[in-house]
Amino acid sequence: MKISKKNLISIIQNTETYSNPKIELEQYCINATCAVDIIYYAGFEYNDINEAIVIDLGAGTGRLSIASALLNACYVLSIDIDITAINILKKKADDLNKLFSTDFWTPRKIDMILWSIR
Repeated sequence: MKISKKNLISIIQNTETYSNPKIELEQYCINATCAVDIIYYAGFEYNDINEAIVIDLGAGTGRLSIASALLNACYVLSIDIDITAINILKKKADDLNKLFSTDFWTPRKIDMILWSIR
C-alpha cells in the first residue's frame, strides 16, 4: 500500500491515546509526526519496513505498529503489558479494515529474551 507521509501522519493523529495513563507504566503517546518520522526513516533510508517482520515492544496504543503496517510490513507483532492499550490498538486495526496482519500479545512474565540481529 502506497501512502504519503502526510496521510500517514493524519491516520496516526487519529489513533486514540491514553485517557488515563498509568504513571507506574510510564505511559505516554508518541507524537504522530515523530512516530511517522521514525518509521519513514527506517522504511525509506534503510528499507527495514517493507515486507519485514516488525516487533513493537511496549507498543502502547500502537502508533509505531500501525505506521509500520501501513508502510507494508508483512507482519507486525505488538507487545504491551497493558491490555487496555492493546485493546485500543486492536480497535484501530479493526477501524482500518485489517489491511495488515498484526498480532497482539500481553505477556504475564518473561524469563528470557533471545534474538538474532543482523
